Amino acid sequence: RNDLVYNSFNQNRNLTESDIDFFLDKIIDFTFNGTTVNSYNEKVSFYDLSPIARYMIVDMGQTMLTANRNYIGNINNVVCDYNMIINEYAETFNTVTENFINRTNVR
Repeated sequence: RNDLVYNSFNQNRNLTESDIDFFLDKIIDFTFNGTTVNSYNEKVSFYDLSPIARYMIVDMGQTMLTANRNYIGNINNVVCDYNMIINEYAETFNTVTENFINRTNVR
């Protein structure tokens, strides 16, 4: 995040685009490919997160994806273009939102 902000502030287009692609690679791996992250010495996957945290991750992924409509990613060993990935995000967003709304309505 810091590199992205720094490089975009300094108007370094190549590094900014590279930072966006790196971010997208990581967030797509986390959201769709089962990659884990370390949190307080514990490995955490997307589905370990609370519904609101999943919502925020999906929203960040969708938002960053719109910054590079030429991005090519990999979801479950399938090469995906922008349209394929945005559709995956839309489907995941709908599921996450439904789960979030249903969970809050139960309380």
